[in-house]
Amino acid sequence: MSGQIKNTWRSLQEELFAQLSMVLIFGVLGSLFMLFIVKVGMAGEEEKVWFLLGTVMAVVGCVMVGIIIGILGYASNFNMMVSMGRTRKEFYMTNFAGSVINNFISMAAILVFLAVEKGFGWLVYRDVEGYVATEDVLLDFRVIMAYVLGMAVLRLILGALFLKFGNKLMWFVWGICILAGILSRSITKAVANKNAVILWLIGVGKGFFNLAEVWQAAFIVVIGAVLILLAWLITRKRAVTV
Repeated sequence: MSGQIKNTWRSLQEELFAQLSMVLIFGVLGSLFMLFIVKVGMAGEEEKVWFLLGTVMAVVGCVMVGIIIGILGYASNFNMMVSMGRTRKEFYMTNFAGSVINNFISMAAILVFLAVEKGFGWLVYRDVEGYVATEDVLLDFRVIMAYVLGMAVLRLILGALFLKFGNKLMWFVWGICILAGILSRSITKAVANKNAVILWLIGVGKGFFNLAEVWQAAFIVVIGAVLILLAWLITRKRAVTV
């Protein structure tokens, strides 16, 4: 099995390269944008604030490209591996393992960039007293594991859905994004007006984060297990479409 995982991971190296590229490109652009905001946008202000915008953008870019390429690559890797004699179970397990490896490496790259950007920031913003420590979130072990495993599970279920529904899934996701953009202003107004439904949802979110860590972990594990099982049930019934 270890040899199969290694071979599958090699087929996912283009995806890893894309993730690492996003860490570098989005990270550098975010750092430069933060520099512009502080030096130009906040020029003349007494209270300036800076944070690791480059690292935040690196995470966003890495997640976006990981999900998009992961969805599209799931179907092509399925057709290639199964047509070459691998079982669907072998494809499913090794593909998930390869995705976890990619996420682990990309998270390591993000943390390295975080350290570099923070060191750069302390040199450039020596006269800026305001600093928001966003790294406290990124360095949380729970967040790291959520990224490494959660991204793999999300990629798995979305990839399986794409394998079944094809481009219809992409149109659905696109429609959700457009709808979210349209409703964002309404949601903001609802929050400001203390809408009962919005307040209930906020209360549910706060209630989850107030739970003991063991219950949080148990809840996440159950949801992850359900999604993994659903992805497998979809994948095991699909035919090769080469």
